Amino acid sequence: MKNDKLLYDEIKQLIEKAMSFVVQNVNTTLVFTNYHIGKMIVKDEQQGSERAKYAEKTLGNLSKKLTKEFGKGYTKRNLELMRKFYITFSKTKSSIAQSEVTGFLIHQSEKSEYKRESKTKQLIMQFGELFKLS
Repeated sequence: MKNDKLLYDEIKQLIEKAMSFVVQNVNTTLVFTNYHIGKMIVKDEQQGSERAKYAEKTLGNLSKKLTKEFGKGYTKRNLELMRKFYITFSKTKSSIAQSEVTGFLIHQSEKSEYKRESKTKQLIMQFGELFKLS
């Protein structure tokens, strides 16, 4: 049997790793979600509405509905920023980013914790380099 201190330390370490993993995945998910919200707004906008008119009316309506259902993270200003994020990111890095996103999603299914951690660090460094280019 392990002593109480050793058992506690091992359990604590496991919980801390799990919490870190959750935070990383939530952050990653939010970035991808916001990117795709921006993409959806841009694609809808490109179907003929005048930009200023679209921004005032449609983003305002979207903001009200999304805020009511999901909370204050979906203000009109935040939706504008999501739109801008999509436009900026897709113009300068589309093919590189898409391959990196695909690689990231594939690596999430890795069974080996070491491989997942190693790939995550590698992708973070690559994304950092991509953002330096803009």
